[in-house]
Order: sequence, then C-alpha cells, then structure tokens
Amino acid sequence: MKLKELFSCIKNGKLQETSIPTRLINKQDEIGLSPLMVATIFGTDRDVSQLLLLGANKEIEDRCGLTAIDYAAMPTRGMSPTKLRMLS
Repeated sequence: MKLKELFSCIKNGKLQETSIPTRLINKQDEIGLSPLMVATIFGTDRDVSQLLLLGANKEIEDRCGLTAIDYAAMPTRGMSPTKLRMLS
C-alpha cells in the first residue's frame, strides 16, 4: 500500500477495513499531510482514534506548520469537539 492509497481509504470511509502498514502511520505527503491529518479533515472520529492507537504522532506539522489539532479546530473543516479532545 502507498500513502495515496491510505489517504483514499480514509476519504472513502474504508479505513476500518484496511490493514495499515506501520511504515505509513507517520509518513507525510509532498505538502506535509500525514494520515492523522487526513483522518482529521475527512475521516471519522473512529478513524482518528484508530490511527492514534497505532502510534500516529499528533505533533507532526505540515509545510505550513499546522498539526492535526489545527485541522480539527478549523470551522471550514466541520470542527469536531470529539477529535479536538482526542488530539489534545
């Protein structure tokens, strides 16, 4: 599995059915997005929880210096109080 495929699974609601290679848990794409950031933006609370349990680093910053909690707090991304609690 490649990082783009993992992102696609998250965006399409298929993360719970996916075996996630540990090498991808904290990998970042060309703009610095990690699977945890993508799950925070497009995924469910359960997706975020699963990635955290697998060891996702919530302190990783993208190229703009944003972390997953920054994305969870963005009103344009449908701010999620549950995701904010999990990432705090």
